[in-house]
Amino acid sequence: MGGGWLGDLVGILIRYMIDTVWPMRERRAHAAEDREWDRRTGALDAVKKTYDKTIRLSSGDSAPAYNSIFGPDLCEKIRWHLIDLSQNRSIWRPRPMNKDQLRDPAVQRTIDEVLAKVKSFKEADPESAKQ
Repeated sequence: MGGGWLGDLVGILIRYMIDTVWPMRERRAHAAEDREWDRRTGALDAVKKTYDKTIRLSSGDSAPAYNSIFGPDLCEKIRWHLIDLSQNRSIWRPRPMNKDQLRDPAVQRTIDEVLAKVKSFKEADPESAKQ
């Protein structure tokens, strides 16, 4: 009869751990994953901004921004890993990905390449980047 309060205390402590401490650990563990989603969003925003636009090249000619900035190899990787195109290739949407797909090294390399190309394009041709 004398140990009831101790069992209640242990129960309260366990409930506190389950409700408070463990979720905090999970949130910290997911923080890195959230940063990856942010990077992906930035890469997709860059693709979206260029997909239907044309830019003026240094030669004075106009060209599709998407192809000019990313080049044929990276455009293929983008289509393969990051976006879904409609059948006539005029409409695209971000490819739905689960956490495991986002952690795929090929997807991460593509994201890194997109962000690097955008950065180098902005530095090399700031006037066209404003378009």
